[in-house]
Amino acid sequence: MSTLQVAAVTMCILLNALDGFDVLSISFASPGISSDWGIDRAALGVVLSMELIGMAAGSIILGTVADTFGRRPTI
Repeated sequence: MSTLQVAAVTMCILLNALDGFDVLSISFASPGISSDWGIDRAALGVVLSMELIGMAAGSIILGTVADTFGRRPTI
């Protein structure tokens, strides 16, 4: 592979790792958020679930837009 291809693959790997990092970091921070803000665990669970539902909906919607109009115009 060329240097450009290696750089592209490396960037994709790092961005994929960052995609899961936000979910992981909020999971570790949620007990502190719950106690500091006085939010019960059930309400915080709904908020964290909405994050995942939003990620899934965004993937489906933007995937369809990218398939329709092309990936470069979508970005």
